[in-house]
Amino acid sequence: MTTTKNKRVRRTLNSKASPAIKYTVLTIIVLSMMAVILAALSAMLSNPERVVKQKITDIASDYYENYLYKKALAPTDTQSTAELAERYANSGFPIITLRQLLLFNNGRYAESANIITSFCDENDTIITIYPESPFSSKNYHIDYHYACTF
Repeated sequence: MTTTKNKRVRRTLNSKASPAIKYTVLTIIVLSMMAVILAALSAMLSNPERVVKQKITDIASDYYENYLYKKALAPTDTQSTAELAERYANSGFPIITLRQLLLFNNGRYAESANIITSFCDENDTIITIYPESPFSSKNYHIDYHYACTF
C-alpha cells in the first residue's frame, strides 16, 4: 500500500504542466515584480524630500555611531567616555556639514551624494549631535538644519 501511494505522489510531482499554465504563472510573476519596482520608484520620485532627509539621517547616524563616538569619546587615562560625553551633552559637538558627512567613510556614500546634493547645499546643510545619557554609541540626538530646495 505504501509503495502505491509513493508512486502516485511521484507521478503527481513528475507530471508536466501544460505550457499555457507555465507561461501564465511566469507572466503573473513578472508583472508582479514590475508592479513592485514601479511602486518603489514612484514613491521615491514623488517625494524626494522624504528620501533625501532619510538618507541624511542614515549617514549622520553612521557618522556618530561608527566614527565620532569612537574618535571623540574614546576613554583616556584620566576620563571615562561618560565624562567626555557630558561636555557635549548641552552644547553638542561642533557643527558638521553635509560635505563632511558625504566624505566620511572613504566615499561609502558617493552614490547617495549625487541625489542629496541635487537638492541640498553641501556647506549650508548642517547637523549638530548631542550625546545623551547613558552615553553609549546609540544614545544621542541630532538637530538638522536643511538648506535644500524640494
